[in-house]
Amino acid sequence: MIKNADQIFICTLTGDADGLPDLEIPVSTISGTIRSGSDSYLTVSFDGNRFDGGIADRPGGDIRIDVAAVDLVEIVDVAELLTVNLENIDLYDTAKKITRVLTGHKQETYGPKNVDISGSAIRERNTVGGKLKIRKSIDAIIKPGDTVIMPDISFLVGRVSFVCNEKNNYMDIYEE
Repeated sequence: MIKNADQIFICTLTGDADGLPDLEIPVSTISGTIRSGSDSYLTVSFDGNRFDGGIADRPGGDIRIDVAAVDLVEIVDVAELLTVNLENIDLYDTAKKITRVLTGHKQETYGPKNVDISGSAIRERNTVGGKLKIRKSIDAIIKPGDTVIMPDISFLVGRVSFVCNEKNNYMDIYEE
């Protein structure tokens, strides 16, 4: 679990396909790219190998990232950011630490909706390859195919990339 300001990021390895309960994994880094109609990718990493047995027992599991909104000390809302099929379980064993990295992908198609981000704190607004890119805090509601609405412009979302760790979290929203 990663906590940043008013959000908590929860990583779960599902167990349904293997007849087991879900396993919540306290990850240190989350990154991914969400696409509609083509593969979305997710990578999570955490220190140590204490979950190796639980991960190995869930080869048919999915990696799910949920974003929980926190109001003072309680969770007030939880939304799924991305779920992918678990594909790779990698171990990086160095002299200083052991890091486990889980990766996967999944193809999903999202239905279009309008998302007003007028009240959101926009960190960056750039033009990349002639198309708009907005960087803001992570919002699990925004998906490819949506129309993002701002006071001065609206655009169709082509893809969403995100990074989350103990020090920072953001999403980049790319125009179609």
